[in-house]
Amino acid sequence: MYTIHSDIFPDGTPVDGWFHNTSIPELTKLGKQYIITDYGIHDDGRIYTDNFQKLIDLVYNAGGGVIVIPHGTYMTGALFFRQGVNLYIEDGATLMGSDNISDYPVCKTRIEGETCQYFTALINASGIDGFTLCGNGTIDGNGLRSWKAFWQRCFGRTVGFPFFLAAKNLESRLHQQRRTACKAYLYVRLYQCYCCRIAHL
Repeated sequence: MYTIHSDIFPDGTPVDGWFHNTSIPELTKLGKQYIITDYGIHDDGRIYTDNFQKLIDLVYNAGGGVIVIPHGTYMTGALFFRQGVNLYIEDGATLMGSDNISDYPVCKTRIEGETCQYFTALINASGIDGFTLCGNGTIDGNGLRSWKAFWQRCFGRTVGFPFFLAAKNLESRLHQQRRTACKAYLYVRLYQCYCCRIAHL
């Protein structure tokens, strides 16, 4: 009978102590705080993809920090995080994905065992080191429209389904602590990543 050791991977490699640390980083430890409502993003049912992405770029160009989602519901399409830019969703806050598949650009990716052109995720982190996503708020994939289309056609990839989160070539850290609702498609997709930790979902 195979014995499971919590400190050894199946190939015999020791598990780094980092994996056993299930604590969630404090907001104050994530760098300078950028509250989205200070940057033209409002709880009014409109989709603010461009504003969100401009804020991500602003934080990156300023040397990094954390984007804070305050109480309320804020809508967006695909977001592309950059080095040093983290995301914190406060209790009572919801980051809601657009239900319009055109708000998720198509790119070359891996899905279901093959390389193909497919839709990006709501939250994308590629080629960066130390991305942290945490907080007691909610990410709502707003997937009902996609699921209705899926059941009418009964073929998964003939219907546009964005992921919740897609990480590629991510190194060091991926902290997750938040509620999720109505996913559009696959929950979290990790591809060619190193040292990712998901806790307290």
